[in-house]
Amino acid sequence: MNATGAGGAQSPYVVNAANSIVFGLMVVTCFFASSITNRIGYRWALFLGCIGYAPYAGGLYLNKTTNATWLVFFGAVTCGLSAGKLRSSRACRPLRCDADHACSRTYRPLLGS
Repeated sequence: MNATGAGGAQSPYVVNAANSIVFGLMVVTCFFASSITNRIGYRWALFLGCIGYAPYAGGLYLNKTTNATWLVFFGAVTCGLSAGKLRSSRACRPLRCDADHACSRTYRPLLGS
């Protein structure tokens, strides 16, 4: 987003407030992300973790074009609620690979084995 100029066009109070919302909610959702991932599966958790970034990116674009901040804050809430699930489910995939899977050739150097 920064390459398109959307991330740097915000005023400092909007940036600080949006980052506080994102990381504050991400801390809360990280506590519950493993339970949610165990119930719905890591693929759905990965999907739900990615959904929150679309409103946030839309908010950055709207802020750049019309200087509206409401979608930035709404997108920060959705991004914060989904980011914990994204981080936990993203780490789950390399750890699920065992020696018989084809993906173990890709992830084995990352795991140190």
